Amino acid sequence: MRAIDPAAAWGPGEYLLANVLDAVRAGNWLTVELNKKKYAKNPYPEPVRRPGDPEPKSTKAPLVSGAELADWLRGAA
Repeated sequence: MRAIDPAAAWGPGEYLLANVLDAVRAGNWLTVELNKKKYAKNPYPEPVRRPGDPEPKSTKAPLVSGAELADWLRGAA
């Protein structure tokens, strides 16, 4: 079923948990929004991606490549 419908990869529990996470993040955003300085930027949080959602179109390049991160982690250990 998952091969036919990607949304079947999650059950009701996973969808409920994603909705709870979105609500908590929105509440945290609202708390910061109400208590921030006048011109501080506080972008609204992106919702958790669900199966079947389109891939996000990001124009930002990653801060480091995967290889650079792996090298750094090996050096930190």
